[in-house]
Amino acid sequence: MALERSVLMTNRLVMKKVSKMDQLIDVVVLQSIYKKLWELVGEKAMLSVFEYYRGGQILAPQHLYNREIARNQIIKYYDGTNQAELVRFYGYSERWTSDVLQKYKGF
Repeated sequence: MALERSVLMTNRLVMKKVSKMDQLIDVVVLQSIYKKLWELVGEKAMLSVFEYYRGGQILAPQHLYNREIARNQIIKYYDGTNQAELVRFYGYSERWTSDVLQKYKGF
């Protein structure tokens, strides 16, 4: 069921009433991490993250892809000419990728 919202605007404050949770979201006073999430993914997703992780800590790895799985994928998709493309796609360094390929192929 979609959340019903009514927007209240007072001076510089933007408040949204979320009827399902019966609370007001005052964007101006959100914790910085929730404010950034609100900007990036919107209110509904931000509230979902808040409800799921509230009180906990989230560690955001520097790389999007898991190193071990990326290693296997790089080995799988390497064709002898596409190392730079794999480096860009998986976001790991050229040196790390070269090490992976050297260890696997025995170059």
